[in-house]
Amino acid sequence: MQEDLAQIFCAALSCVCALLIIATWLFGRAAPRVNFSVRLVTYFAVANLVTSGMAIINDVDRLRVGDAVCVMFALLEWYSTLASWLWTGAIAVAFRVCFQTGTIDLSAIVERKMHAVCWLAPAALLGAALAMGASFGSTDPSTGHCGWIDTHGRNKVADASADVVILGCLLTVTLGDCWAVVSVYLILRNLRKCTASEPLAAQQPARNQQMWRTFTAYVVAFVCTQGPRGLWDAGRDARPGALSSAQLVGKQAVFCLSYSHGFCNAVVWGMSNKQLWQR
Repeated sequence: MQEDLAQIFCAALSCVCALLIIATWLFGRAAPRVNFSVRLVTYFAVANLVTSGMAIINDVDRLRVGDAVCVMFALLEWYSTLASWLWTGAIAVAFRVCFQTGTIDLSAIVERKMHAVCWLAPAALLGAALAMGASFGSTDPSTGHCGWIDTHGRNKVADASADVVILGCLLTVTLGDCWAVVSVYLILRNLRKCTASEPLAAQQPARNQQMWRTFTAYVVAFVCTQGPRGLWDAGRDARPGALSSAQLVGKQAVFCLSYSHGFCNAVVWGMSNKQLWQR
């Protein structure tokens, strides 16, 4: 229990931040109509709230629940984790669309497509993993922790499904975010070279720069918090076995970073929406 206190603290901090974002969105209805990032980060906060909440349940209560409930807990945590990653990718795509089209908001049809992908794709990915033999439930009978069960090589197809879904989704979103950053950078560079005829560059240069800083901050927050865990999981797949004391410390740091994603996004959200926060 004691070794999990840092993870519990980070997950609890992300929960509090997610609740603040959701509450501010509910009581600040005017801003979402003109600020797409407020809406999208709120949707991310909903997914992250479930992820962080399930992490706390697993690390604090360690309830000896029934098998069916444990499976439900594990599936819910991984569904919300994948959804939060995809919403991070949606945020990057949304910024790119706005820079590319010279607008300051998304069209309704684009936002609906984002909802369809970010909420339905995780269920499809987990369904595919189950079809490949993946199993969810108690990963350690002594602790009661519920998660994605590693067969440790006994079922290579099932273990491969975890790599395909988890690392595949993480890598796809990371590459998509980096592509969006490079694309927007090129758009801004070309705009500086021309006569700035785009509405976003010509009429609101200050907002243009603010959006760029906010956009890169969201991408950096995702890469820095989720990237190390992806590398850790890949390393563990390559070299399974018992962990040394140094590796246990590394695992603790990696998981703390992962659970801090909601907090980091909330910091970026608060710094870029000060008027909404003050209201």
